[in-house]
Amino acid sequence: MRCPRCDRSIPSADRFCGRCGLARSNDSQPIDPLIGITVADRYRIERRIGVGGMGTVYLGTHTRLGQKVAIKVLHQRYAGDEHLTRRFEKEALMYGQVAHPNLVGLHEYGRTDDGTFFMVLEYCPGTPLATLLRDRERLRPTLCADIVVQIAQGLGAAHAAGVIHRDLKPENVILMETRPGRYHARLLDFGIAKRLDDDGPRLTQAGMVYGTPEYMAPEQARGKEVDGRSDIYALGVLFYELLTGGPPFAGSDKLRIMNQQAHDDPEHPSERITEGTIPPAIEDIVMRCLSKEPDGRYASTGKLIEAIEGALETTVRVTPVPLPATTGDTERADPLSESIENVSLFSEGTDSASLFGEELLVSGSYSDRRPTSPPTVRDAVIDVDLPTRTPPPPINALGIGAVLFCALIATTAWVVSGEEAPRETTRSTNQTAVTASSATPVPANRFAAVSRKADVVETASAATTAEQKSATKTVAETTAQATIAREEARKAAEAKARKAQAEARAKAEQKRAKVRLAARHKKALNKARQSLRKGHLKTAGRTAKKVLSSSPKHRDARRLSKQVAALNQAIATGRSAFETADCVGTLKALEPVLRAAPGARQVNDMVSRCKNALPPRHL
Repeated sequence: MRCPRCDRSIPSADRFCGRCGLARSNDSQPIDPLIGITVADRYRIERRIGVGGMGTVYLGTHTRLGQKVAIKVLHQRYAGDEHLTRRFEKEALMYGQVAHPNLVGLHEYGRTDDGTFFMVLEYCPGTPLATLLRDRERLRPTLCADIVVQIAQGLGAAHAAGVIHRDLKPENVILMETRPGRYHARLLDFGIAKRLDDDGPRLTQAGMVYGTPEYMAPEQARGKEVDGRSDIYALGVLFYELLTGGPPFAGSDKLRIMNQQAHDDPEHPSERITEGTIPPAIEDIVMRCLSKEPDGRYASTGKLIEAIEGALETTVRVTPVPLPATTGDTERADPLSESIENVSLFSEGTDSASLFGEELLVSGSYSDRRPTSPPTVRDAVIDVDLPTRTPPPPINALGIGAVLFCALIATTAWVVSGEEAPRETTRSTNQTAVTASSATPVPANRFAAVSRKADVVETASAATTAEQKSATKTVAETTAQATIAREEARKAAEAKARKAQAEARAKAEQKRAKVRLAARHKKALNKARQSLRKGHLKTAGRTAKKVLSSSPKHRDARRLSKQVAALNQAIATGRSAFETADCVGTLKALEPVLRAAPGARQVNDMVSRCKNALPPRHL
């Protein structure tokens, strides 16, 4: 059983909490005397939310408005500690001086009648970021970037007011779900925050370390002065943990973690995960935030936010362009090609295409899609657009023969009526002429004229048919050329798309290869530096040369190679002095070697011998 006030474990035989003195009820449940009381005459304490190192947080309600609030109360055992009460008051002032949508606001601060310090904060009904990480292990890069940007905005407002948080971690971030999968982040706990222009009494001594080791900046782990870039380092650790599921350095030995924060370079996030990918631009931002030197990080949270937004804009997925449908596809082809193919079907056999075109012109079914007065049947057939309609059945040869026969009869009647007959002035003469004409046989030249007219009609009909067939043939040739052109264009588009995709894949592969090579080089150089500190100069030199063989312009490898060469020269100088019994020269020559390679046995042996051989400075 744990105490509701100070969260200490209470043995079952004890009647009081050994830390804060809270009494237990008869049913073995501890009684919290603060639950149910009203502070500041308007905030009633309802239940406990959580317990921290300095105080307990309760859920409260405004007695008149019904508004939910969070009430943080300093532990009673610290009421007489002036140092902690000033720190508690300083935290309340921090909340009051910084206002931002991504920070928690302060409503009230004061002290109860029995001397208990409290502060009333804005209540955020959400999920701690640590709980979300524990449930999901790691988050999507876009969601990670969104959360980090919101936290950076809150930190930026605090930095603008001259406040450094110094304890940024997932437990101090509350996520309020605005819609499924999207969160509004709020930053909490300014308990160990610091003002850059604070001239009041110092609450921390020089060299003291405050914060959580897993999220400390190197200068914070060394006990040095901190600034806004220290919070940016902690934010980079948080970004790293969201992407990979854990901080760069973790373990039960807190001193070892602080030493790693101060000296060791973390692995790249992409090397820590086994599934999925992390955009290189996002990874570069995280590694810059984790720079050991403050000057290597972003100068402000505004610069960090700009970098993250730029990385999100440049991380665009390339989608293939859909190609035109081929003739074998089941989808509908080009309407123009369908209409032209339908017209070409009527070019076989008789002049059905021309009759079909005349029917279209007369019926006016497609009057809105053709010219008002096409000059020829060929133009009308070409301009007609048939996207989905089924053409009428072709006219057979019997119908064509009937039409030609009617035309022949009409032409014959016109020829016969065209002959001039003698005009009789009297009725009798006219009747006699008619009788004579009916009895007299028709002259042969009249039948010859009729035959010539029929031949002319047949020749004209044949010429029209030939012209229509020629027009149909031209349409078929145009259709074939258009089909060939479309096929060539489709093949060219496919080739261009394949070439673009191949180039994009090649560039992406080159970039990934560079990133992997840089990561391998960095890992090898880290091991070389560790070997150097252990005194294995040959191993460090070989590793540096190996890196330079693949990347001749690698700055870290060059620097390490020069350092190994200088140390070898110093060892040679010190050995020469040692052989001539010049202990002072030996110590002077080997001093830089001891700083860079404290684990070198031969160097330590020579130094110890020289120190024992020297006379004491003070008798």
